Amino acid sequence: MAEIFRLTTATVALPAVGGMVAGVFAFRSLRKNGLTRNGLFISILCVLALGILFPGMARDRIEVSPQKFRMNTGFWFAPTIHEFDPQQVDHVEFFIADNRQFRKKEYMRVFLHDGTSDPVPVNTLFRDNQARIIELLESYGVRFANHP
Repeated sequence: MAEIFRLTTATVALPAVGGMVAGVFAFRSLRKNGLTRNGLFISILCVLALGILFPGMARDRIEVSPQKFRMNTGFWFAPTIHEFDPQQVDHVEFFIADNRQFRKKEYMRVFLHDGTSDPVPVNTLFRDNQARIIELLESYGVRFANHP
């Protein structure tokens, strides 16, 4: 049976509630003052929160089972999916790399028996559930060369 990890309801609800509040302020501002700089800014915040952030955060999930590890992240219009079969994994290593913005980012590199590898980003959802995810993968036979 698969274990599914998701962001908490409160975390997902934050951009939804923020977007709705911004929408109310934008609507009132547009009705009262017409199209002003502040009204336009608040309207853009509303669209960003409700149209981009909320759906993307609601879709984020990690599924771990004996047959697969699947991590869905990203925006609803451009999802990022990392998937592998735990039975095909040779070993896993954690490493830190510099990204384009010169910030350090943690990854879990999955080495498969066929010689390929997949760098899976360690995001907030993964980090919050890291101990349980590692425990499940180890129980399915995945060997970790290093882990925090």
